[in-house]
Amino acid sequence: PVLFKDETEYQREAHISEVLRVTIEVGEPTGFSKSIQIVQKMYKATGDLAAIHRCVVGFMDLEARKIVALPDVIAERFPVVAGKS
Repeated sequence: PVLFKDETEYQREAHISEVLRVTIEVGEPTGFSKSIQIVQKMYKATGDLAAIHRCVVGFMDLEARKIVALPDVIAERFPVVAGKS
């Protein structure tokens, strides 16, 4: 995948040795058929949300050096247009 956008929203302080639980979720539709949003949420042992990380990625044909359609297995799980899943 190629990273188009990357942002992290910090909610609570977390320390280097602290164990966090991370979830990976389908994000909001990007509006484009060749990109998806992935959301990762990081939770402290107390259950408090420590951070939300969102990224938008696409897939590249390395020989053609162009962004290509999403692989079927990805396109089936990620909505690309609002209201469609």
